[in-house]
Amino acid sequence: MNQLSVVLARFPFTNQIDYKIRPVVVISNSKFNGAHNFCWACPITSKASLKEFELEISKAEFTGELKTQSFIRTDTIASMEKELFLKEIGKITPTLFEKLKKELIKNL
Repeated sequence: MNQLSVVLARFPFTNQIDYKIRPVVVISNSKFNGAHNFCWACPITSKASLKEFELEISKAEFTGELKTQSFIRTDTIASMEKELFLKEIGKITPTLFEKLKKELIKNL
């Protein structure tokens, strides 16, 4: 998987036992991804419930298809083993990725 890729994945719940298949955006870079058997990813949701921690994905900033209006959760970064990734369904633009990095930094 490459940075900016949007992938369907078995995303773990906080208990690390159960999971939900959902889209995620890969945020770790190619060097990191090549050196490890896992990637860092942020989940994508269709439920806008924590607007302070969500970044809207506009059609202009995404290539591929999401079934509904979606948001990147900027309050969650998961280390995900690559075997949890099912298939790539699109990519976000570098412009959206820059916005995402700014939102992630706010949370540090």
